Amino acid sequence: VRVQGSGKTLEVEPQLQPGSSVAKVFTLANPPRLVVDLNGSSPKGTPQVAGRSGVTNVRLGSRKGGTRLVLDLHKPATKVQASGNHIVVETQ
Repeated sequence: VRVQGSGKTLEVEPQLQPGSSVAKVFTLANPPRLVVDLNGSSPKGTPQVAGRSGVTNVRLGSRKGGTRLVLDLHKPATKVQASGNHIVVETQ
């Protein structure tokens, strides 16, 4: 999982196994989090946070039919856009 950030924009890109896909992307508040549900196998590699990305922690967990990726955010998300496995998050 690659996470990079600059200013109020975060870019998240799970490195997916062949046959895997992003099923759902949503946010949660209190504390602010980004949740990415993946179908298929777990992403390759260990979740990492790149420098001052606006993310405090990244976790992976199992869910029926796939994997859940949870990113703890410094600030609440105001907008989320997903295209394939590329996710852009705007924060406050």
